[in-house]
Amino acid sequence: MSHPDELKTNLQEKLYLGRTLLSKLANKSSLKKVQGIPKLEKKIRQELKFLEKFEDPAFFSGLKKEHISCSNLIHLGCIVNELMLTTNPSGVMHPFSLKQEFKSKKVTVDIVSEKGHSWIKVVARNPRSLDQNSMGGNQFGQRCILDQVKELVKCSLQNEVLFEPPKVKIIFASGVTKGLHRRICKIGADVGGEIVNVSEDEEDDDGYSDDYDSDEDSESLESEDESDDIIDEEDQDHGVDDTKVNLDITAMIAYVSAMTNGRSKFQFREKILNEQAAWERQRPVKASLERMFGARELVCCTSAMTDFRTILGTLGGPGERERGEKLISRIHVVPDQTSLKTEQLATSGKIKSRSLAIFATGDALRVVTITANTGFIRAAAGQGVTFATVTHESRALTEDKEKTAAPLEGELVEC
Repeated sequence: MSHPDELKTNLQEKLYLGRTLLSKLANKSSLKKVQGIPKLEKKIRQELKFLEKFEDPAFFSGLKKEHISCSNLIHLGCIVNELMLTTNPSGVMHPFSLKQEFKSKKVTVDIVSEKGHSWIKVVARNPRSLDQNSMGGNQFGQRCILDQVKELVKCSLQNEVLFEPPKVKIIFASGVTKGLHRRICKIGADVGGEIVNVSEDEEDDDGYSDDYDSDEDSESLESEDESDDIIDEEDQDHGVDDTKVNLDITAMIAYVSAMTNGRSKFQFREKILNEQAAWERQRPVKASLERMFGARELVCCTSAMTDFRTILGTLGGPGERERGEKLISRIHVVPDQTSLKTEQLATSGKIKSRSLAIFATGDALRVVTITANTGFIRAAAGQGVTFATVTHESRALTEDKEKTAAPLEGELVEC
């Protein structure tokens, strides 16, 4: 049995660790747009909340050594420390979908970086325990580390980024034996961490877990910065076909809208149109779309073209319909496609059959989809599925709305 003073000291150390981790996350401004930070903070707070009740003398007698040794704060701390060392992280504790023979499951990646091309799993357990675990010495109910690595590698093959599987890297915060390092490399993952030798009489302090399930909902994506770049040069070496782009209906509408073609200086009756007009005056979308299109072949699926024609004929003004026909003449329409990724998605308010056809077509053709449908992207990411996309701001068809709009004071509107 542990001495009460020792328990109290260990408790205070753990509480200090948890509060320090929250402070690190809060004070690192570059992490504010990293998807999943709220989830990581929530898990740290949950651990703290459990331990903080033992600060009350009335509950301290119920504190056991296992309560401290089994706390996941050590593992969470290792994730935070690795996150601080990672260049341009984009996600933490991010769920991805792994399709198995009869069902799908979610696999959590501790840190996603390099625009999704790198997956990092952080392991905090001691090297001797892990070495034994990898050779069949795992305790009842404890997963083998090699099985976890195999699962991550298999999951990466099903979740390509720009049509190349992300590279899996296992970071051993407390070190890794030479044997386990070799076995993991054979599976196809990279390994980080100090190579250590362990003795048989080394203490096995391995109460905590670093294998999280991810059946809880992922946090919603924060608003992304709009990008004018279609594909960086470094990405052209991956599996994406950079000679084409797949157009969502949103991109076609934005391209032909009166608002994006010199007529944004209006006060509309509709709040959303005034918001878009203000954005357009600050950040013109058509020039951005032109850069995305470049000299690439424009393609879209049959469903997208059918709906675009319907929307254009119903809501478009004369100028918008004329520009629409010119754009249509440039587009190669292909049949609706299906892909493994979209087959994994359950339909919902944000994931509709039309959107599935559009994103599946881009995925099947291995081309980037240009879209303003960030709701679909977020909802798919919440189900562990990501697509090769470039986003733009939404713009509506506004020519007919000008009839009830007023030119902005002091602004001359081009006719």
